[in-house]
Amino acid sequence: MWKVVIIDDDFQVVRGLRKAIPWEELDAEFAGEAIDGEAGLKLIEEVNPDIVLTDIYMPVMNGIQMIEQLKAGNFAGRFVILSGYNDFEYARTALRLGVDDYLTKPVTVDQIRSVLSETIEKLEETYLHRLEHSGEQAGEREEELRLEEWLVAELNGWSQNTESAVPCKGMRERKYTVMVMEVLWTERIRSISLADWNLFKFAVSNIVTEVFGQEWPDSCFVWLFGNHAALLLPSAECEPEEKIVQSADCLGELIVSSMKTFLGLEIRYGIGNVKPGWSGIKASGDEAMQRLFEKLPVNLKGGRILMSGEAGSADEEFLLTDYYQSITKALQEERDDEVMHLIRLYLNRKQPEQTGDPLAYRVLAAELWTLLHNAILMAGLPDKRVDEGLALRELSEMTELPKIEEWLETLIRGLRKAQVPAIQEKHRKAVQFMTEYIHNHYAEDITLELLASQLYISKNYLNQLFKKVTGETFTNYVIRVRIEKAKALLLDGSHLIYEVSEMVGYQNVPYFSTLFKKYCGVSPSELMKR
Repeated sequence: MWKVVIIDDDFQVVRGLRKAIPWEELDAEFAGEAIDGEAGLKLIEEVNPDIVLTDIYMPVMNGIQMIEQLKAGNFAGRFVILSGYNDFEYARTALRLGVDDYLTKPVTVDQIRSVLSETIEKLEETYLHRLEHSGEQAGEREEELRLEEWLVAELNGWSQNTESAVPCKGMRERKYTVMVMEVLWTERIRSISLADWNLFKFAVSNIVTEVFGQEWPDSCFVWLFGNHAALLLPSAECEPEEKIVQSADCLGELIVSSMKTFLGLEIRYGIGNVKPGWSGIKASGDEAMQRLFEKLPVNLKGGRILMSGEAGSADEEFLLTDYYQSITKALQEERDDEVMHLIRLYLNRKQPEQTGDPLAYRVLAAELWTLLHNAILMAGLPDKRVDEGLALRELSEMTELPKIEEWLETLIRGLRKAQVPAIQEKHRKAVQFMTEYIHNHYAEDITLELLASQLYISKNYLNQLFKKVTGETFTNYVIRVRIEKAKALLLDGSHLIYEVSEMVGYQNVPYFSTLFKKYCGVSPSELMKR
C-alpha cells in the first residue's frame, strides 16, 4: 500500500484530510502526521512515506524548507502542497523543487482524490521505469540477460552499433551464424488468447533451449517480435564455414521435429551466412530473415524493391526484410497513412506488365496481403479482422490496382476497429515480469500481494493491468501454468499423482485432481492410463 503522511500545524485540517481521503480506493494508508517541518523530517525518516501532504506556513520550519532538505537527501517520495495562501513566489519555488501539485485550501474531496490518484499513478510509472532499466539478477544470469537484450536490439535494428555496446568482449573473437525461426500461424494457435500464446512461447523457449543446450551449448535464444525468434550460433574462428552451416541446418531440422512432436507446432527457419566477429551478427540475421521469407507460401521473391519516390525512381532501395520492418513499425506506431504509402509503392513497383490479365492482379494482391498479414503478426497486433479464409475468397475480385488498394485499406481500418486500446510498453514489462515469475516459481506460494510488493505497484491496479494485457485473471493464469506443467509431468510417467501435485504447488491432492479435471477434461489417473 502507498504510505501517506500529513504535515500541517492545523489539527482540524489533518483530521479532515484523514476522513476525506478514500484510503481503500487508492490502496493507500495513513502513515503519520507532524505539526511543523522539523517534526516532519523526523517522521519521514522513520516511516519513509511515498507521498507527503504538507502545508507551507508552519512554525520552526516551513514546508518549502522541509522539502528542500528532503530533496537534498535524495528522498524518493512525492510532494503535494496544501496551502492556505495563493503565494506566487512559493508556488514558483515549489515548481522548481518538483512538487507534484499545489492546492489552495480549502480543497474538495474530489480534488484531493484526483490529485492523490494522479500522484500514485506517477509513482507506479516511476517504479515500472526502474523495473525496465535495472535488473537485480547477478552473475552469469545477469550477463545472459545483457546479451539477450543486446541481441534483440541488434537483430531488430534498434541498437547503437558501437564497440562499447557489445556485452561480452569474447564476442569479437569468434564467428557467428544467426538462425531466425517463425512459429506458423496454423489452426492450432490461430484463435488462442494472449495468455495462451505466452504459455506456448514459454514451452517453445524450453524446448529450443533444451535442444541447442545439447547440440550447441554456447547458443543464445531470443524472441524478436510477434511469432519470430532467433538463435545466435557462435563457433570457433578455425572452424570451416561449410561445416558450420551444415551443423546449423541439422539443428534447425531437430528443432522443427521437436516442436512438431512435443507441441504440435509448425516451425520454419532461415539461416544466415557465417560472419566474423560481433559486427556481422546483424547482417547474418538479415540474411536469415530474407531466407525465411523466401519460404512463404506466396512467392515474395524479387530482389530489391523501391521504397521512396514515385514509381520508377531509384533514389533509395531496401531489401524485402527492410520493407517488412518498415511496414511493421508503421503498424505498431499506428501510422496507417505510412502503411498505405508503402503499399502504393509496392503496387507501383510490382504492377503486372500485362495490364489486362486478371490473374496477374490476383497474384499481386495475394503477395501484398501476405506481406500485410505477416507484418500484423510481427507487430504483435490483433488480427481478428484479417481473416485468412475471407481474404482468400476476396482475392478473386482483385482485378485492378485501385481495387487492391481499396481492399487493403479496408483491412487496415478493420484492424484498428478490432484493436484493443494500446498497452504502454512499461505496463507490458510489468506483466511480462509477472508471467515469467509465475513460470519460474509455479511450485511456490505465489500471491498477487507478493508480486505487487516486488513491482511497487498497488495490488488492485496490478490485477487490473494483468487482466487487461493477458485477458484473464492472475489467479486463473497461475492455475493454468501449474496444470500445464502437471500434465507434462504425468505424461512423462516418472512420478506418482501426489508427487506431481506437490511439484506444481498443491499440497492438497484431491483439490489438485479437481482442478486438473476441470481444466483438462480428465482426471490425472485417467490421463496416465491413456
